[in-house]
Amino acid sequence: MACGALAGLGNGIFITKLKIDSFIVTLSMMFIYMGLRSGISGGTPYKVPLSYTFIGQEGVLGIPYVFVIMILVLGAFSFLYRYTVFGRRMLATGGNLDAARLSGINNDNMIIGANVLSGLLAGLAAVLWASEMGSAAPETGDSWLIVSFAVAIIGGTGLTGGVISPLGIFLGGIIYTLIRHGLIEMQANPYYMNVYIGVLILLTISIDRIREIVGKHRS
Repeated sequence: MACGALAGLGNGIFITKLKIDSFIVTLSMMFIYMGLRSGISGGTPYKVPLSYTFIGQEGVLGIPYVFVIMILVLGAFSFLYRYTVFGRRMLATGGNLDAARLSGINNDNMIIGANVLSGLLAGLAAVLWASEMGSAAPETGDSWLIVSFAVAIIGGTGLTGGVISPLGIFLGGIIYTLIRHGLIEMQANPYYMNVYIGVLILLTISIDRIREIVGKHRS
């Protein structure tokens, strides 16, 4: 988790201090981190101690610890964005940089903070996954990029920034999982799985844009 937060800090500094587009920075750093990962590990999975696997393989009152942690994170971020000054300033920065700056918000700090939180959560996901699987395989997260986009978009996260719903993202994850398992049950061609998910993302974005356009016309 510390490594994830540090990686996010690096991304935030590149974006704010060198004024490089955030998409370019995150894409470039992703390839750098993937290269470091493969170079350090040699592509060999690491076995984790049995004492470490209890987080991912055990629970309390029949509820997996992973689910409990997920609910706690959901609650923490819902509180952050709804009730804290930091969270509201971060949303303001994401929504309109110029308006946020004129309101006295330090946009650079908000952007760096957002990237640190993103890296921290990525690190948490890696910890929970390794604990559940009992090993840490270097290539495990390579297919998670499109999933993270899909879940966030389905959950109502604004592509232009300033709009986020932790609960919506949680529900988006459930919807994504149900659709994926539904396609498997229907014996859909697995090679076209990303096509179906891509269509779902495009449909979700289109509906969101149509609502926005209709709302503007009504106002």
